[in-house]
Amino acid sequence: MRLPTEWEWQWVAQAGAAGLRFPWGPDWLEVGGNSGKSGIGRTTAVGLFPAGRVKGREVFDMAGNVMEWCLNQYYDPSGPEVGADVSRVLRGGAWNFYPDYCRAARRDNLTPVSRGYDIGFRVCRGSPIDPRDAASLGAESPSR
Repeated sequence: MRLPTEWEWQWVAQAGAAGLRFPWGPDWLEVGGNSGKSGIGRTTAVGLFPAGRVKGREVFDMAGNVMEWCLNQYYDPSGPEVGADVSRVLRGGAWNFYPDYCRAARRDNLTPVSRGYDIGFRVCRGSPIDPRDAASLGAESPSR
């Protein structure tokens, strides 16, 4: 189990080669995700917005609710640096973001010591990332 790379996260969120703006289609759906426009004003349970699942997959909440950490550095996605002051990628927007900031292609960044009610993570299961392949995936090796 590990954090997804930014590329892996975006591939799922935009429904692969379909390149969707939001996981479900080209336009924001009020029933698709928890954004600042939903009026809830806080995080919600996973799956509360079933209409917002990724098109063709059983993956939920990739637009809104919480920004999700990715494995990559923000400024140098293949860079080896680690540390509390190295910005990392967050994707997906959050409950307190306008819908346009929750689109699949939107990138945000914070340092790993950042905390907030709008920050979370998703793990993926897969093969470990080989250090030789990490740069081509736009990620750092988990062994670093």
